[in-house]
Amino acid sequence: MSNLISKDLLRNFRNYIALIGVFISKYDFKRAEAAYERLVDNYYKINEDASISKTAKEYAYELVSGIKSKIYVQKKILNSKQKIYFSNLKSFFLVFVILSVFGYFLFLSPATITGNVVFYPSDLTDVVNQTYYRGGHYIIPVLGPPSSFKVSGFVQGEGVARLYIAEGKNIFLVYDNQKIVESPFNNVCIESCSFQVFNSTNVSVIVEINNTVLKIINISYTASKPFNHPPEWQGSRTFIIKDSLEIDLNQYFYDLDNQKLVFAATTSPDLTISIFDNKAVIVANKGVSGEKNILLIATDFIDVTRIPVTIKIE
Repeated sequence: MSNLISKDLLRNFRNYIALIGVFISKYDFKRAEAAYERLVDNYYKINEDASISKTAKEYAYELVSGIKSKIYVQKKILNSKQKIYFSNLKSFFLVFVILSVFGYFLFLSPATITGNVVFYPSDLTDVVNQTYYRGGHYIIPVLGPPSSFKVSGFVQGEGVARLYIAEGKNIFLVYDNQKIVESPFNNVCIESCSFQVFNSTNVSVIVEINNTVLKIINISYTASKPFNHPPEWQGSRTFIIKDSLEIDLNQYFYDLDNQKLVFAATTSPDLTISIFDNKAVIVANKGVSGEKNILLIATDFIDVTRIPVTIKIE
């Protein structure tokens, strides 16, 4: 069980960093700061977990410290009405290279990919620590419009405790202690395990309390991804190389939403591949010939596009 908790902590840590990156890239500093608060809470839990290595904890500390200053700097630049160049934002995402120490949680093995790739996380867990002594309507802020909603906590007393979430005329029962008799309870979603995506990041909560106390510790939810065109590819998928080759990836990848792209590539035992900003530098190892297949990868911080290409070594 301890190992599963540790994995959840590291996954959430990675997810919060990715969300902060998405929000900064869209200049949404209010939501970036909200995500940062959750990141800090998650870091404290990582630091207290004896099963997580000292090295991972040190990297996590460096990331938490660096991200705070990055948010401050980008806000200051924006407030001074200076143009925020992509090179400034791109430096922020170098943190994802550091996160390769959590290799199990990355969508590609760190040994097979070079460059920086980010993702838009969907499954999130927030600590709310909210105690309800009486019924009423409440608001719980989340980081993205949810399409599922689960709660963990416990009840005290012999009475009735129910919790609903609502948007417009849609009301979903999340928890009912007359149906879920176990306490504490974990990731309960009676009618809210899946529903049409809410439009708001402020979840309206309706609580019914009668002769009992309801304590909600965590909420877990699936945050919907904003509408987005993934990066697309144009041009040939075959490249000829003698000793080395430099590819300007901006000439092949493009984004219909005019978002800046970050690039990466899978590696090959017969090739040395490096990514420098928008350049892919490919060097054939000595004595190697023939055709080699790799993936060139682009992300707009929301979607990832992987393009198989053939490298012909002459």
